[in-house]
This record gives sequence, C-alpha cells and structure tokens, in this order.
Amino acid sequence: MKYRFDGKEKRLALGVYPDVPLALARQQREDSRQLLARGIDLGVHRKAAA
Repeated sequence: MKYRFDGKEKRLALGVYPDVPLALARQQREDSRQLLARGIDLGVHRKAAA
C-alpha cells in the first residue's frame, strides 16, 4: 500500500496473497487509512506494535 506522510511517499506491505485473503487486506487498508487520517505514521505504528 502506497501512502504519503509528511510529504514523503512510503509503502506498507499488508501480506502475501495466499496467506492474507483479499477481504482481510481490504480491512487492513481501511484501518490504515483511519490511522493516517488521525495523523499516525503507519510504519512507526507497525514497529511500535511489534
């Protein structure tokens, strides 16, 4: 998934197709969009969650 944060283009992998069903990837995309709307960088958020 490509997104912009602080004017920089970034990418976030949601998973490999057979392992992650399309419906789950779409849900993850929507969740990611909500985080971006709140001003949270997805890469930093993912690293903090791990």
